[in-house]
Amino acid sequence: MKNISILIFLCCLYTACVSTDVDVSSGLTGVVIEGTTNQPLADCLVSISTSNQSVTTDLSGNFDFGKVDMGEYTLSVFYSGYKRYNQPILLKATEVLHHTVELHKATLPEVTSLSYENLTDRTVTLTGIIDSDGGIDLSEAGFYYGTTENPKRKALADVDEDKLTVDLSELSPSTKYYYRAYAKNEIGEILGEIKSFVTEELQLSGVATLDASNITSNSATISATIPDGEELVETCGFYVWTYGKYPDKYNAIYSKSYRCEIRNLIPGVRYYYKAFVANAKKENVGETKSFVA
Repeated sequence: MKNISILIFLCCLYTACVSTDVDVSSGLTGVVIEGTTNQPLADCLVSISTSNQSVTTDLSGNFDFGKVDMGEYTLSVFYSGYKRYNQPILLKATEVLHHTVELHKATLPEVTSLSYENLTDRTVTLTGIIDSDGGIDLSEAGFYYGTTENPKRKALADVDEDKLTVDLSELSPSTKYYYRAYAKNEIGEILGEIKSFVTEELQLSGVATLDASNITSNSATISATIPDGEELVETCGFYVWTYGKYPDKYNAIYSKSYRCEIRNLIPGVRYYYKAFVANAKKENVGETKSFVA
């Protein structure tokens, strides 16, 4: 009787050990067909997420991953000229899932030209929107722009959540420009509506007053720089004054960096000065600075 009890115990132990080694893996098979004709598609690349596994379909469009761990995956299928396919799937223990994939041909993208922003005499920001990528990745997107109604110059755009933006610079002042968004994928290129803008008139430059140098008891050198827009500058120089006095005007020889030497100063007196640039229509002045002779 004792021997029979031992034998029953050993049998139960063996059964428990065997049960821990049961294969609970899943399987994944399927077929890829053309969505319009229902014909099988060979040589499609089929892959599943969180796994390095990928297979290609045979001449009958079939694929087989063999054993796959149970869990949640995304089944992805790629075939040139067809829309991307991504489908969540759930593989249960010991289950072999058969999945039928219908692929549809990709189309041309769709794009819309939007308004411009940040317009100046020389710069502008163009905007557009990708309405559809055609079901496959875009190879290129941006804008054509130029001074003719059929612009040909190309500027690649930054794409952020389907919005296109591109910053143009070195434009000509007071000039009409035309532009249109474009997008391109494997199927081809599509163009948006032609729009236009006119750059602003060239603005008179600003001017930066610099610190005085070579300061003595009766003289000093004051200087300034013109950062941009210098084409419209006709005269330049400085206003110099002491507290409570009307400024004296000193004209300088024009250059992007110009200076004046101020003489006959009074020792110990604080002098104030600021640079200016001017033309027949306007005058711009820089920051007021000071020094003590």
